Amino acid sequence: MYFTIRKSAANSNWYWRFLTANNEIIANGEGYVNKRDCLYAISLVDGGRNLPIYEV
Repeated sequence: MYFTIRKSAANSNWYWRFLTANNEIIANGEGYVNKRDCLYAISLVDGGRNLPIYEV
């Protein structure tokens, strides 16, 4: 399992997705103005497992 983050070209917000090893989306987050806030939201979902985060 892993997370991806991306910056939207349309509104410049940051978004995250939580995916399984076979690339199925488990969850996704709302738009965040700051990358730091997006990463903080991931830390809440991650629960201390320190799963990989990929910027796409």
